[in-house]
Amino acid sequence: MGSARPAVERWGQAFAQPAFGIADGRRSKWLFRRGPARLLSGLLLDRYSAGVLPGSAFGEPPDALRLRPATGLLYGAGDEQREAALSAPDPVRLPWIASALGRITEILTDLRG
Repeated sequence: MGSARPAVERWGQAFAQPAFGIADGRRSKWLFRRGPARLLSGLLLDRYSAGVLPGSAFGEPPDALRLRPATGLLYGAGDEQREAALSAPDPVRLPWIASALGRITEILTDLRG
């Protein structure tokens, strides 16, 4: 098995490009030194208001391109929606879950360019 390091560097460098709005010289270099996942988590929060944490916050190596999304609101904004999601035969069809999944799709599509 080959090292994942070249792929991590390639992704990290891609996210430090001006098209992502975060390549402002020292700031992007500072973020990249702390890991590409931290750089990507900052981008997702700044550009899309999407809450994710870099894997390094959970003990992953800083150079690992791993994220943990905040999924708490995916199931609903309150107890009533969350309970409905838990008891629904097909929770993906619930409007608030379908909307959240649609937003995730939009973000990933935009990132792919």
